[in-house]
Amino acid sequence: MEFRKFFKQPSLNILAIVPLILALQSCSPKDRPSNSIAIDAVLEGQVRKSPEVVYSRKINLDAMPDFEVVYLIRNGSEEILSVFKNEPEKGWICIWKKSFSLLNVGPIDYDQTQNKWIPSKDSNSNDGYIVKNLLAVELAGDNFNSLFFELMSEEPPLGLFSVPMAYRDGKKVLDGLNIFKDHPKVKSSKRVDFNYKKEDKSIQVFPKDRSSTLEFVFNGYEMILNLNSQPIPSLISGKREGNRVRLEFKNRGGYTSVTYLTFSFPGAKRVKAISETGLRAYQKSDSIFSITKGNPIPAIYPLVEATKEGWGANVRYAIEFELELDEKDRQSSDAKAISSESQTSVPIEALFRVSYKWNRNTETIPNSYSVVPYEMDQQGYPAYKLLIP
Repeated sequence: MEFRKFFKQPSLNILAIVPLILALQSCSPKDRPSNSIAIDAVLEGQVRKSPEVVYSRKINLDAMPDFEVVYLIRNGSEEILSVFKNEPEKGWICIWKKSFSLLNVGPIDYDQTQNKWIPSKDSNSNDGYIVKNLLAVELAGDNFNSLFFELMSEEPPLGLFSVPMAYRDGKKVLDGLNIFKDHPKVKSSKRVDFNYKKEDKSIQVFPKDRSSTLEFVFNGYEMILNLNSQPIPSLISGKREGNRVRLEFKNRGGYTSVTYLTFSFPGAKRVKAISETGLRAYQKSDSIFSITKGNPIPAIYPLVEATKEGWGANVRYAIEFELELDEKDRQSSDAKAISSESQTSVPIEALFRVSYKWNRNTETIPNSYSVVPYEMDQQGYPAYKLLIP
């Protein structure tokens, strides 16, 4: 029924209009929080300095199928990148936010002829003053988006310069400030620009200068600089049937003559290698090398080391082993599984690292340059925490 005809009915009781309006409103709910609601949530408890929404976009930013909304909010000399999620019974809530500030901030653009940032006449851009060129893209192995952007910084004697930053599911995976602050090209150009390489789902910095172009690849934890003769193993499949575990990796880096994948299991009693070649198991008290001691030590808990020779780019490599948990860890795991509504098994925790030879030195991933949290394994090396489902 058309609204025009509806309102012409002479016998219509005005009270009948109210339920109709409410029904129409419920059929078309807002697909995002209003700007005022977003500002109130992000700046709760903070001093307000004429806050405004610079940019907003609805997009999938985590492994769940529903969409989130990203907001860039300016508050004085501060810009806040925030993400909102529509929670059942709660509505739109801010699930994470990151704040960036810069003194004497204002509209600026990059001048390629002068190789520096200069004041801009256009202040109505969707770009921030501090957070610029915001890009939402999928990383290797993901089916959702991560956020990349250029972050403005100012440090003497460089002055104003920009570096790339990236966040995945609210966690930092690339910190261009630590990587490029002392890079010679930053000193000359004052900018680390980047683009997205769709076919590889990777990021290229300095894309316009082939002699300086660098590629960063996601390894499941963070963005890793893709160097010659360096592997970048990424877990693409992890399966567990009873005590039997199968892990499959893909080398997202370059060809490497010898790569070592090391897994330590603090909650295990014994481990048994199933793969016929390239895999060795160490039990408690077996002799293993300690980088901190500089000599062999007895293993505190079981360890598996896989040796992959001649690992090419984009080639997959799988290992299999059996793992027997300590009694207390097994009982804890069983108790958690029983209490779980889904009745799924509790993941096994492992410490995982990659080692390889480069220029006669042994290099590891992760390392002291990593931007994600890591732990020290029993041999004294940095290691990622790996959860085996």
